[in-house]
Amino acid sequence: MMKSASGNMLGIKLGES
Repeated sequence: MMKSASGNMLGIKLGES
């Protein structure tokens, strides 16, 4: 779960960029 959350956060940040 923790790994998934971290990946999601990174994915969102990259998508926003």
